[in-house]
Amino acid sequence: MKRGAIYTEEKVLYFAAEESSFHIQPTEPVDSDAIRIVTAAVKAGHLRKKAGCAGGEFYEITDKGRIRLLELQIAWRERNGRETREHKARLREALGEQEVAHG
Repeated sequence: MKRGAIYTEEKVLYFAAEESSFHIQPTEPVDSDAIRIVTAAVKAGHLRKKAGCAGGEFYEITDKGRIRLLELQIAWRERNGRETREHKARLREALGEQEVAHG
């Protein structure tokens, strides 16, 4: 992450997982962190466009994105000496659900 960046991949995925989803305003500069992260996340299958209007675009997290978010949260928690048991259990559950959906 570059110095002074407002958004990280983890933040974007976290907000996209919320009911209100992640919002990109039409005035967002095309070279911003938010646009760069959302574009990469859509290409990776972590986000999908939910809606668009004059007020901007809304993105929601995918199942693959939920797994990526949990991986990022676990890595952060491990780096900062935090408990990871709950997140790892949720990751195992999400991975199992993904296998069932694609199996």
